[in-house]
Amino acid sequence: AINCDVRVHNLSAYEDLEYFKRKTTRRFASIFIDEAQDYKSSWLTILYKNFLKRGGEMVLFEDKSQDIYLWSPKALPIKFEEKKLRKGASSECRYKNDAIFNILQIFTTHFKLDVVEEPTLKLPNGGVITYNLENGSNINVKNYGALVDDIIKKYGLLRDDCAVLASTLDLLQDIDLSYRKKTQTKTVTTFPTLEQHHKMSKLCPSAFAASKKSMERTKKLNFSMTEEGLKLSTIYSFKGWEADNIILFIQKPEPPNAKYDEKNLKPIEEAPEKALCPKVIYTALSRAKVNLFIINLGHAQYDQFFKKNIN
Repeated sequence: AINCDVRVHNLSAYEDLEYFKRKTTRRFASIFIDEAQDYKSSWLTILYKNFLKRGGEMVLFEDKSQDIYLWSPKALPIKFEEKKLRKGASSECRYKNDAIFNILQIFTTHFKLDVVEEPTLKLPNGGVITYNLENGSNINVKNYGALVDDIIKKYGLLRDDCAVLASTLDLLQDIDLSYRKKTQTKTVTTFPTLEQHHKMSKLCPSAFAASKKSMERTKKLNFSMTEEGLKLSTIYSFKGWEADNIILFIQKPEPPNAKYDEKNLKPIEEAPEKALCPKVIYTALSRAKVNLFIINLGHAQYDQFFKKNIN
C-alpha cells in the first residue's frame, strides 16, 4: 500500500478485494507463502489478483493441523491448483524419536484432527516423553523456572537446544524470570521480559502500547534457535520452529465469563479456552524432535488423555 501511495485507514482494508483497483502494482513471476493456513482467503486473493504476473505461479505451504487462528472458512473467489509436496522433502526426517510420532497419531485420532503425519525414519528411540500433573497444592508458581532447570539437569540436556512453550505470555514471563534467578544464565524469548514489561508500564498508556508492540515485534523478528541460552515462546510464536527438547506447560481453562482487574488478577496457570484447543496443543507437541516433557497445570481433559497414553 505504501509503494502504491494508498493510505490504510482501518483494518477492513486488508480484506477489500478492490483496494488496489486502478493502481499499478509490481508483479512477480513467483510468490511463495509459508504458513498459508494462517491467511484469510481474501488476503490470498488480493496477492493473487494484484501482485502475480500473468502465467506466474503462487505456491502455498500450509499445515491444516496448525490452523490455530481458526479463521472462519470462506470459499476462495479464485481457485488455486493444489499440488502435493514431493514425498521425502521434509516431514520424514522431522522426528528423531518414534514415540513422539506415535503420540501425535493417537492425539489426532482422539481429538478428531484432520492430520496425516508422515512416518518417521526407523531410528532408535533415544528420546523420552514424560508427563506430570502439577497444581498449586504441590508446587509454587514461582518455582516453575526451577522445575525447568531440574528437567534439563536430570536428562542431561543442552540448554541451547531446549524450548519452553505455553499458551500465554504472563506464565512464560514468570518462568523466564524465575529460571534466570535460579540458574544465573541467559535466556532467549519471543516476548519482552518481566523487567522490560514493568519498565514500559511506567509510561503513559499510549506510549506503553506503542513500546510494547514495538518490542514484541523486535523480539519475534530476532528470535533464533541458534542463539545461546534456553528458549521461551508462546505456542503461537513458535509455529515454524522446532527444537530437540520441548518443555510444554498446559494451562487450565479460565472460568466461564471470567472478569479480571488489578485487584483480581488472572492466575497465570489459566488461559483462554481457545488458546488450549487441540490444534494449539498439537502444534506444541509437534515442535519436539527428540524429547518431549509435558507439564499439566490443571487441564482435566488433557490429563485424562496423557495419563492413559504416556507411561
